[in-house]
Amino acid sequence: MSGRNRLAYLMAVLDSEFDYYAAPRFIKDLYRAIQMVTAVQCACFMAFLIAFRYWIGPTLLFVGFAMAPVVWFIVNLGVRMTLEFFMAVMSIRENIAEIRYIAQNANQHLNGRNTTTGKEDPR
Repeated sequence: MSGRNRLAYLMAVLDSEFDYYAAPRFIKDLYRAIQMVTAVQCACFMAFLIAFRYWIGPTLLFVGFAMAPVVWFIVNLGVRMTLEFFMAVMSIRENIAEIRYIAQNANQHLNGRNTTTGKEDPR
């Protein structure tokens, strides 16, 4: 991350008026971290299988090697869907706020008030 992005991220986290959202940036970083953690867990599991291959036996060794990538994929898929759900909720909230702002300005305009000055239109 560049210096400007770090500053923007810090400002979004410390923004007390919630003008900027830190969660989308955080969710992207969190997803990358979860991918790495699950990959390390799968690698450790495979290393465990290799270390105890004589004790486990060839059948369980094969099943473990076949299942580790599948489990990694399913875990990452579940995490991704959960994080996308939160992103969708935030996007819906932003869209509703924008629609509310447009509706308020349209209502003021229809009632004869100038939206830039707040005074009555001379018409």
